[in-house]
Amino acid sequence: MHISKNMPHRLPNAASRNAASRNAAPWRGVRPNASARRGIGGSVWLAAVAVILGVSNLAGQEEGGDAGEAAAAVNTTHGVFSEEQATRGEDVFYNICAECHFEEDFGGPFIQSWVGASVKDLLDEIVATMPEDNPGGLPSEQYVDVITYMFKINGLPTGEDELTAEDLEAVEIEVDLDP
Repeated sequence: MHISKNMPHRLPNAASRNAASRNAAPWRGVRPNASARRGIGGSVWLAAVAVILGVSNLAGQEEGGDAGEAAAAVNTTHGVFSEEQATRGEDVFYNICAECHFEEDFGGPFIQSWVGASVKDLLDEIVATMPEDNPGGLPSEQYVDVITYMFKINGLPTGEDELTAEDLEAVEIEVDLDP
Protein backbone atom coordinates (compact mmCIF):
# COMPACT_ATOMS: atom_id res chain seq x y z
CA MET A 1 0.00 0.00 0.00
CA HIS A 2 1.34 3.39 -0.96
CA ILE A 3 0.52 6.30 1.30
CA SER A 4 0.76 9.68 -0.35
CA LYS A 5 1.84 12.75 1.60
CA ASN A 6 -1.35 14.42 0.39
CA MET A 7 -3.61 11.50 1.25
CA PRO A 8 -5.00 11.41 4.78
CA HIS A 9 -4.16 8.15 6.46
CA ARG A 10 -4.46 6.60 9.83
CA LEU A 11 -2.36 3.80 11.16
CA PRO A 12 -3.60 1.76 14.12
CA ASN A 13 -2.02 2.77 17.39
CA ALA A 14 -0.62 0.30 19.90
CA ALA A 15 -3.76 0.35 22.05
CA SER A 16 -6.04 -0.63 19.17
CA ARG A 17 -3.63 -3.37 18.00
CA ASN A 18 -3.44 -4.82 21.53
CA ALA A 19 -7.22 -4.70 21.91
CA ALA A 20 -7.68 -6.44 18.57
CA SER A 21 -5.29 -9.23 19.51
CA ARG A 22 -7.22 -9.90 22.73
CA ASN A 23 -10.49 -10.28 20.81
CA ALA A 24 -11.63 -13.15 18.62
CA ALA A 25 -9.89 -13.54 15.30
CA PRO A 26 -12.67 -12.18 13.03
CA TRP A 27 -11.51 -14.09 9.95
CA ARG A 28 -11.87 -17.40 11.77
CA GLY A 29 -14.70 -16.57 14.13
CA VAL A 30 -12.89 -18.12 17.11
CA ARG A 31 -10.83 -16.81 19.94
CA PRO A 32 -7.28 -18.22 19.98
CA ASN A 33 -6.67 -20.51 22.94
CA ALA A 34 -3.64 -20.39 25.21
CA SER A 35 -1.77 -23.17 23.39
CA ALA A 36 -2.17 -21.37 20.05
CA ARG A 37 -0.78 -18.16 21.57
CA ARG A 38 2.24 -20.12 22.80
CA GLY A 39 2.78 -21.60 19.34
CA ILE A 40 1.79 -25.21 20.01
CA GLY A 41 -1.14 -25.09 17.59
CA GLY A 42 1.05 -23.38 15.00
CA SER A 43 3.64 -26.15 15.28
CA VAL A 44 1.03 -28.83 14.66
CA TRP A 45 -0.30 -26.91 11.66
CA LEU A 46 3.21 -26.47 10.26
CA ALA A 47 3.94 -30.19 10.67
CA ALA A 48 0.71 -31.07 8.86
CA VAL A 49 1.62 -28.80 5.95
CA ALA A 50 5.10 -30.35 5.76
CA VAL A 51 3.61 -33.86 5.59
CA ILE A 52 1.16 -32.84 2.86
CA LEU A 53 3.91 -31.19 0.80
CA GLY A 54 6.14 -34.22 1.23
CA VAL A 55 3.42 -36.55 0.04
CA SER A 56 2.62 -34.37 -2.99
CA ASN A 57 6.33 -34.19 -3.87
CA LEU A 58 6.60 -37.99 -3.73
CA ALA A 59 3.54 -38.28 -5.93
CA GLY A 60 5.18 -35.97 -8.46
CA GLN A 61 8.31 -38.13 -8.46
CA GLU A 62 6.27 -41.28 -9.08
CA GLU A 63 4.54 -39.61 -12.03
CA GLY A 64 7.78 -39.08 -13.88
CA GLY A 65 10.32 -36.99 -12.06
CA ASP A 66 11.13 -34.44 -9.47
CA ALA A 67 8.75 -31.48 -9.42
CA GLY A 68 11.72 -29.16 -8.82
CA GLU A 69 13.44 -30.41 -11.98
CA ALA A 70 10.43 -29.51 -14.10
CA ALA A 71 10.23 -25.99 -12.67
CA ALA A 72 13.96 -25.35 -13.06
CA ALA A 73 14.09 -26.84 -16.58
CA VAL A 74 13.24 -23.51 -18.27
CA ASN A 75 15.84 -20.79 -18.08
CA THR A 76 16.87 -17.67 -19.95
CA THR A 77 19.26 -19.59 -22.25
CA HIS A 78 16.23 -21.31 -23.86
CA GLY A 79 14.91 -18.37 -25.91
CA VAL A 80 12.09 -17.41 -23.55
CA PHE A 81 11.44 -13.97 -25.09
CA SER A 82 10.93 -12.65 -28.61
CA GLU A 83 13.02 -10.21 -30.63
CA GLU A 84 10.00 -7.91 -30.91
CA GLN A 85 9.59 -7.88 -27.12
CA ALA A 86 13.25 -7.01 -26.59
CA THR A 87 12.90 -4.19 -29.15
CA ARG A 88 9.95 -2.78 -27.19
CA GLY A 89 12.10 -3.09 -24.06
CA GLU A 90 14.87 -1.15 -25.77
CA ASP A 91 12.41 1.66 -26.55
CA VAL A 92 11.31 1.80 -22.91
CA PHE A 93 14.94 1.70 -21.79
CA TYR A 94 15.96 4.67 -23.95
CA ASN A 95 12.81 6.68 -23.16
CA ILE A 96 12.76 6.11 -19.39
CA CYS A 97 15.66 4.13 -17.94
CA ALA A 98 18.44 5.89 -19.89
CA GLU A 99 17.79 9.05 -17.90
CA CYS A 100 19.89 7.41 -15.16
CA HIS A 101 21.30 4.14 -16.59
CA PHE A 102 23.61 2.97 -19.36
CA GLU A 103 23.33 -0.38 -21.14
CA GLU A 104 26.63 -1.36 -19.54
CA ASP A 105 24.98 -1.13 -16.12
CA PHE A 106 23.07 -4.33 -16.91
CA GLY A 107 25.80 -6.43 -18.48
CA GLY A 108 28.26 -8.89 -17.00
CA PRO A 109 28.36 -8.50 -13.22
CA PHE A 110 24.76 -7.27 -12.96
CA ILE A 111 23.13 -10.16 -14.80
CA GLN A 112 25.53 -12.68 -13.25
CA SER A 113 24.44 -11.53 -9.80
CA TRP A 114 20.92 -12.72 -10.66
CA VAL A 115 21.92 -16.19 -11.92
CA GLY A 116 19.83 -18.83 -10.16
CA ALA A 117 17.00 -16.43 -9.31
CA SER A 118 13.67 -16.45 -11.09
CA VAL A 119 12.84 -13.70 -13.56
CA LYS A 120 10.00 -12.82 -11.16
CA ASP A 121 12.57 -12.05 -8.45
CA LEU A 122 14.30 -9.60 -10.80
CA LEU A 123 10.98 -8.08 -11.85
CA ASP A 124 9.88 -7.61 -8.23
CA GLU A 125 13.13 -5.77 -7.42
CA ILE A 126 12.86 -3.49 -10.45
CA VAL A 127 9.18 -2.70 -9.86
CA ALA A 128 9.91 -1.89 -6.20
CA THR A 129 12.73 0.52 -7.04
CA MET A 130 12.29 1.88 -10.59
CA PRO A 131 11.84 4.40 -11.97
CA GLU A 132 13.52 6.08 -9.06
CA ASP A 133 11.02 8.95 -9.01
CA ASN A 134 7.99 6.66 -9.43
CA PRO A 135 8.67 3.05 -8.35
CA GLY A 136 6.07 0.68 -9.78
CA GLY A 137 4.73 3.44 -12.00
CA LEU A 138 5.07 1.66 -15.34
CA PRO A 139 2.68 -0.90 -16.80
CA SER A 140 3.83 -4.43 -15.93
CA GLU A 141 4.32 -5.28 -19.62
CA GLN A 142 6.92 -2.50 -19.91
CA TYR A 143 8.88 -3.84 -16.95
CA VAL A 144 8.92 -7.32 -18.53
CA ASP A 145 9.93 -5.84 -21.90
CA VAL A 146 12.86 -3.97 -20.30
CA ILE A 147 14.01 -7.18 -18.63
CA THR A 148 13.98 -8.97 -22.00
CA TYR A 149 16.11 -6.13 -23.39
CA MET A 150 18.56 -6.70 -20.53
CA PHE A 151 18.69 -10.35 -21.52
CA LYS A 152 19.30 -9.41 -25.16
CA ILE A 153 22.22 -7.08 -24.36
CA ASN A 154 23.73 -9.97 -22.39
CA GLY A 155 23.63 -12.19 -25.48
CA LEU A 156 20.76 -14.41 -24.38
CA PRO A 157 18.88 -15.97 -27.29
CA THR A 158 15.46 -14.89 -28.47
CA GLY A 159 12.68 -17.31 -29.28
CA GLU A 160 9.26 -17.43 -30.91
CA ASP A 161 7.13 -16.57 -27.87
CA GLU A 162 7.03 -13.54 -25.62
CA LEU A 163 7.83 -13.77 -21.94
CA THR A 164 4.64 -13.05 -20.00
CA ALA A 165 4.04 -12.08 -16.39
CA GLU A 166 2.49 -15.52 -15.84
CA ASP A 167 5.74 -17.25 -16.90
CA LEU A 168 8.19 -15.27 -14.77
CA GLU A 169 8.23 -17.49 -11.67
CA ALA A 170 9.00 -20.61 -13.73
CA VAL A 171 11.92 -19.10 -15.66
CA GLU A 172 15.30 -19.15 -13.95
CA ILE A 173 17.98 -16.62 -14.87
CA GLU A 174 20.96 -18.35 -16.43
CA VAL A 175 23.80 -16.90 -18.50
CA ASP A 176 25.80 -18.88 -21.02
CA LEU A 177 29.35 -17.57 -20.53
CA ASP A 178 30.74 -19.86 -23.28
CA PRO A 179 28.55 -19.22 -26.37
